[in-house]
Amino acid sequence: MTIKSAVKALVGARRARDLRAMVQFFSAGQIWRGRDARLQVFDFPKVSINVIQERDSHVFCGYYDIAPDNPFNPDEVLVHLLDRRARKAEGEILLCVANIKDGSIAPLASSKAWCWQMGSRARWGATKEGFYYNDCHPVLGGYCCKWFDRNSKMSDVVAPKALYDISRDEAFGVSTDFSRLDRLRPGYGYCNYPDGTQGDYAPNGVGLERVSLIDGSTSMLISLEELSSMLPESCIGESYINHIAISPNGKRVMFFFIWTTEQSPGWKATLWVYDFALEKARCLENNDQVSHYSWIDDEKMIVTGVTAGERKGFYRVYDSVSGGYETIRSESLARDGHPTISRLWRGFYSDTYPDDEYMQSFFFFDMESGCLPIARFFHDPRMYGERRCDLHPHYFRSSETVALDTTCLGGKRSVALIRMGDVRES
Repeated sequence: MTIKSAVKALVGARRARDLRAMVQFFSAGQIWRGRDARLQVFDFPKVSINVIQERDSHVFCGYYDIAPDNPFNPDEVLVHLLDRRARKAEGEILLCVANIKDGSIAPLASSKAWCWQMGSRARWGATKEGFYYNDCHPVLGGYCCKWFDRNSKMSDVVAPKALYDISRDEAFGVSTDFSRLDRLRPGYGYCNYPDGTQGDYAPNGVGLERVSLIDGSTSMLISLEELSSMLPESCIGESYINHIAISPNGKRVMFFFIWTTEQSPGWKATLWVYDFALEKARCLENNDQVSHYSWIDDEKMIVTGVTAGERKGFYRVYDSVSGGYETIRSESLARDGHPTISRLWRGFYSDTYPDDEYMQSFFFFDMESGCLPIARFFHDPRMYGERRCDLHPHYFRSSETVALDTTCLGGKRSVALIRMGDVRES
């Protein structure tokens, strides 16, 4: 018996993992280092940073594909607030508005449907002041989407299902089975209701759904059963849908169909696009493993992943109409990240996973001049598994500002706001 297995047998698997994380934390030496070692901003005179944090709470935005700034008040950021002692995605999480100028955090609503990576998928409305978020609906016995109105200070159910994404005109959203997602990819779905599809590898009643925000009606766009039948592999194992994003003009929706075979335990992530006008789904990538995404415009998207053979990281621009792609060739893009397109400059922001020193990097990639490092953040190894905290660069709609979720300060989540200026001139 190895030392590792002996410790696990003595104290249990979770406690053993906690002890390992504590050893990693102390070996990194961060307890003796100051803030400047844990949060390093490169010398750009036009770059400024401040941090939104609460002493005894986690503060975080969620996934990087949602802009956190209020379109009616650029000084307000929508964040999640959670007791720092929380380990599982259980109980209530608070939906709060953080004021950038005075640092205040005001709770406005709460949700029981949330996860560590994506929160409750909370997002501001574009036409009236308030925000959408997912929650539990005891009467329906499942998840729903709610709207919190800033004027009435009340929440109302607007969709009978939890929504993964919402069209820019707020006419409809898209959904999938969040209980199945939680079981197969902890940290992304919700655990409040049991997965009724367990044992069914590709159920016909689960897939990608369109949900009207006008009348609440739902329709299945494509099921897991249909998707699995379109792949060449003969023995599909478990499968699910994740990473769903509607195109800016609302005519298409991209998603990852993720599956495994009965012969192989590893997951295979494939890139798909559903065209609403054609009522048809198309696979854009089935050879290499896709990982993260961001729409560039109405037809093109940037997607990260790794090649099937050499397992090399890539950033590619896929065309949802032609089905082709172009690889962005740069040694600085050999590692996976979460790309976020810049509205003002020809390029994108992205990040990296922790390196051997538990440092995460945040950078801007200029399509003309290449990679521009901006900052590095310490990732606390005590936050592991589904509780890990990727930087997830959230791009503001009102300014060249990026919000990043981080554990670099105090062993809890906080939000770093980086105002960019123009790093290209530095």
